[in-house]
Amino acid sequence: MSDNKKAVISGIAYTFASFATAGMAFLTTPIFTRLMSQTDFGAFNNFTSWQSVLTVIISLNLSATFISARFDYKNEFESYVYSMIAFTGVAILIFLFVVNIWPKLFINALNMPLKYINLLIIYIFF
Repeated sequence: MSDNKKAVISGIAYTFASFATAGMAFLTTPIFTRLMSQTDFGAFNNFTSWQSVLTVIISLNLSATFISARFDYKNEFESYVYSMIAFTGVAILIFLFVVNIWPKLFINALNMPLKYINLLIIYIFF
């Protein structure tokens, strides 16, 4: 299979996955709003918003390098991926450590209890 054909198939699959993800969010929002109180739904949205922002910050957005690394490190791509995963894991663990050293700073900044902040960081780790 040629590279152009692979790129087209990958683009179609990515587009389909993006629509499916957005569709799932669109379909499940009414269910969540019926099952949760306004306070709970607000806390959930606060959690997911911070998750989106902190994933990029805490993980240093190293996953974005995989696309170019696929071409730059063709023969050593697996070791590159392992290195980036290990480096990201260390960065996340350091952030978790910092959060637990100065919890009041992060509790006030994120407007969440410490247990949810810790769960958020663990969620980002996995």
